[in-house]
Amino acid sequence: MNIKIANQIKLGAFLFIFYQVLSLNAQQTDAYKKFTDQLKHYETKKFIKKYKNGKVKEIYSLTYYEYEGVKYSFYSGEYIRYYRNGNKSFERQQDMFGTPLIINWYYPNGDLSESSKTIKLDTKAESLYEFLSSDKSILITSLSEKYLPLNGSKGKPTLRKKGNYLNNKKIGVWEIYKNGKVIKTKSY
Repeated sequence: MNIKIANQIKLGAFLFIFYQVLSLNAQQTDAYKKFTDQLKHYETKKFIKKYKNGKVKEIYSLTYYEYEGVKYSFYSGEYIRYYRNGNKSFERQQDMFGTPLIINWYYPNGDLSESSKTIKLDTKAESLYEFLSSDKSILITSLSEKYLPLNGSKGKPTLRKKGNYLNNKKIGVWEIYKNGKVIKTKSY
């Protein structure tokens, strides 16, 4: 492939991801933004770690902030982890403060296992220190879809469960599917 075309493809993919992440910031509440707006960004670094077999293990970026002389780091942007066989284990899009916006998990064969999209970011923190030092102060509401493995067949993954989480705890009504149809619902 021509290097110029390859670079254009990479740029296009980057811009697509960048605009997806920007559009997801719309779910941040004013309380969440009140704290994130106080941090001063000073650096972002990209990291690539490999297995002993030479295959990529994970790719991620850390973004560094400073507040009142104290430095903080957060995972930011895209984080991808791979199985030893080279297939993706999971990929996560995060805001600039490490909060997940989109997460996809994969079976070892490469099939999509689960997908989660953050629909609301809030905080109950009363100070920036509490916001930065406690994961329990961040409230993440997400929509999750769980899939059956394709096992080599082509096509769209088969949905098996769908529902919302609040900080990794199921909430609301979850739907259980069989052959593309809701067969059961469960309230949490």
